Amino acid sequence: GRASAFVMDDVLLADLIANSKNPKEFAIVGETLSVEPYGVMMRKDDPSFKQLVDAEITRVIVKGE
Repeated sequence: GRASAFVMDDVLLADLIANSKNPKEFAIVGETLSVEPYGVMMRKDDPSFKQLVDAEITRVIVKGE
């Protein structure tokens, strides 16, 4: 009747489960509780690449991907 829980980004949780001694003992369940912020790091001197990255991030956000 009891459970232990751990809340974290689903990708990081999946990695922790995959690398645990007994992955079958764990499951990612329920709805997402939060959205984790991410950042993109790139060179300062490549405006064309920055424009491409900005456009792709915008596209992903607009499409909900």
